[in-house]
Amino acid sequence: MNTNKIGSTIYSADQIIGKTLYMNPGKSINIRKLPTITSDVITVAKSSEYVGEVYSYVTKSDGIWWMLNKGLITCFVKHAEGYFDVKSLASQGALTPEEIAARKEEAEKTFGEKALDKVMSLAKIAIAAFAGVMLIKSFIT
Repeated sequence: MNTNKIGSTIYSADQIIGKTLYMNPGKSINIRKLPTITSDVITVAKSSEYVGEVYSYVTKSDGIWWMLNKGLITCFVKHAEGYFDVKSLASQGALTPEEIAARKEEAEKTFGEKALDKVMSLAKIAIAAFAGVMLIKSFIT
């Protein structure tokens, strides 16, 4: 599984497919014709701008290159840690490996396990409320 650190968040490359990349403020990156540093620069995505929709990716010795659809043009941008807006990826549904594992674990729980989780959650709330009431009573008396 290819993973990429975007800000302080790590995503599987597969989670980025179909998502739109945006630049972080103060950053800019070259969008190239081919996935090489020496390839022609098509355009530059600047601070907070739209980079493009990720169609696929290429793994090379120098890292991951995102394949973008930018209008009718297919182009590439090299993954650079901290350059892309994590919040926009999360709002588009990108999940970290931990979030994927948690969802899978939750989906595999039996009805009884889910019911027990609900009861335990309600019990914690009730205990906290009772403790709060008792604390207030101790101040009043």
